[in-house]
Amino acid sequence: MATVPRASLLGIPPELRLQIYDSLFDEDVDYNVIKRWTGSFQEGSFSTSPMRNPEARLMLPWLSAMLSCRTIAHEMQSLMRDHKEGDSKYTTYVMAAELGNGGDDVRDVTWRRLPCAPSDAEVLIIECGAESDDFEPWGDGGPRNIVRSMYQTLNLFLHCGPRLDPTKPLPSGHVHLRELVVNVRMRGEIRQYFSMSGEPVKFSRSAYTLIRDMILRPLCYTGLLVGYVDRAVISDGKEESEMPLKAERGGVPEHWHRYGFEWGVGDVGVAR
Repeated sequence: MATVPRASLLGIPPELRLQIYDSLFDEDVDYNVIKRWTGSFQEGSFSTSPMRNPEARLMLPWLSAMLSCRTIAHEMQSLMRDHKEGDSKYTTYVMAAELGNGGDDVRDVTWRRLPCAPSDAEVLIIECGAESDDFEPWGDGGPRNIVRSMYQTLNLFLHCGPRLDPTKPLPSGHVHLRELVVNVRMRGEIRQYFSMSGEPVKFSRSAYTLIRDMILRPLCYTGLLVGYVDRAVISDGKEESEMPLKAERGGVPEHWHRYGFEWGVGDVGVAR
């Protein structure tokens, strides 16, 4: 009786293997890493802590294939190097975050695309979904928790990678992005406001203006993103703003510390 040859990935032509590898990098993920952030106030200082999703599991088809054998790993790494300059899909991370109605905090932080290791990531796209409602950035005593939680979500990614776990910082120190893109998508109609004279007032407290003015602009102005991000852009589908980055890193201003805007992982709430 003739024996049937055993099927093997390495037994098919190389050009077919490359097509398979390429499709693996195209696979979307659904990694809901954080369910929400919680804020607290103790001893005169505000803080925010991530509530992790205990059921979330990070499964990356391309990584599983790369770990299967050295030959496949070498071929996949060569494919990434050959296409890295011409196709950003190999180096672009995509995150989705829900800002809710009015925005008490950031909820359901979910990764949609993770096609490479954090050290190779060049672009981070954050898709923010929000209700068309007021986003009040400042409450009694300081910034509301949504401002702190957005700030710390970005902070944890840059220092800890896609797991956003402050107990496990990246061995390399931090991620360095060529571009940070924030896309804000509003649901429903934006409410119209009127002045005392009856003239319409421009809606200025949307999620778009909140992230632009309370998150990106301060981060760029203080120089905190120097060495982390080369270019920062925010868009709401109609308007786009590029945030000029200060050339020198100045660090977190002293008066920010008690508001939960620590930079790095040392003082961020422990993930649960």
